[in-house]
Amino acid sequence: CFYALLNEPLVDLAFQAVQTSSMMYDMNVVWASMEQAEESTKHTLFNQVVSDVEGWASNSGEYAYVALAALALAVDDDPQLWSFITKIQNTILGGSDNYLFASEDAMVLCVGMVAAKLSRTADARVSDLIDFIQLSLSDNSKACFGAFFGMGLM
Repeated sequence: CFYALLNEPLVDLAFQAVQTSSMMYDMNVVWASMEQAEESTKHTLFNQVVSDVEGWASNSGEYAYVALAALALAVDDDPQLWSFITKIQNTILGGSDNYLFASEDAMVLCVGMVAAKLSRTADARVSDLIDFIQLSLSDNSKACFGAFFGMGLM
């Protein structure tokens, strides 16, 4: 269950990979259901999902942002939908700027997931996000699951 994953932070790297992959799968299912909607209602549905997931942040903390990043990966590569990706990117970077992440690892994971989405089109924003991840790795004395998982997605 998605809520069980949100409420159980896992320390083991293999379990973190499973947890993150599960969120990615869940957001693929959410996107698949939104994708069936008419174009005029797709934006409304997307904004509602983003708003709802942001609301989870008060209960589930940074895992809500991981869910948003997973949603970014699920959205089609259609150029008309890039406003969705930009909204998610701004939400995640805003959470980083406002110290809404309990761990840098989760923040870097989210940034890596958004960068992975953007890298599919060689978007110019990718290099800034990769620099952000590299800076996190150089500032961190221990291995950072989020950075490596995010880079692996690219």
